[in-house]
Amino acid sequence: MKKILAGNWKLHKTRDDVKSFVQTCQASSILNQVTRTRTILIPSPVLLEHATKLVGSGAGTHLEIFSQNSSAEKSGAWTGETSPVQLLDIGVKGTLVGHSERRQHFGDTDASCEKRASLALSLGVEVIYCIGESLAQREAGQTQSVLKTQVQAYIRAVKAAKATGASTESMLAYEPVWAIGTGKVAGPEQVAEAHAWIHEDLLGAGLVSSILYGGSVKPSNFKELSSIPHVAGALVGGASLEAKDYLDLLEILDSAP
Repeated sequence: MKKILAGNWKLHKTRDDVKSFVQTCQASSILNQVTRTRTILIPSPVLLEHATKLVGSGAGTHLEIFSQNSSAEKSGAWTGETSPVQLLDIGVKGTLVGHSERRQHFGDTDASCEKRASLALSLGVEVIYCIGESLAQREAGQTQSVLKTQVQAYIRAVKAAKATGASTESMLAYEPVWAIGTGKVAGPEQVAEAHAWIHEDLLGAGLVSSILYGGSVKPSNFKELSSIPHVAGALVGGASLEAKDYLDLLEILDSAP
């Protein structure tokens, strides 16, 4: 499996910003020489169609566009939601599900994330499924049990989609909630331990999925993080907003063991 560098832009950027970012990346020798890494950009909803047109869809296209969220419903009276059918219609290849900010601020639960992921995968939309513990849960020694519960929801979603005949790719992103946008980074031992637990749970269910790390990733700490076993890449927030930083991360990841 290829490594993955996914840049989550959250509620940032205008159309002009996206154009400038994409053009800088497409002109870079780093992006054009990458052979081992998928490069994913995740803009806010109003920028998705603009971004898909900018990156193109030809055989030589390197950048892929994912959504920050996807509905658990194909259509209907669901104001503010975006259907995976609509994502496919504008050329979006995949979506985040269960990002910590969605869970914290918008009421996403393991049950709703499982449903969102299952529908997306069954319709051919790839999923990066986010999991992670809060600081209170870590300090209470609950990290492994919290991750296991979240991973089981992911496993059920993948198996439900496979039961429909879908073979859509899916990935997990471990993002300790206490390290999202705080400048704090889980130590190498903490990351290695969490990724080993997740990997073991996936193997126990007969699944093979790439596991990304997310949590204040930046070029200065990524070389160490990307060399940890079972870290297949990163889901990056702030450090993905500038093309130079994104390309620096890409160069580090593509050359990692």
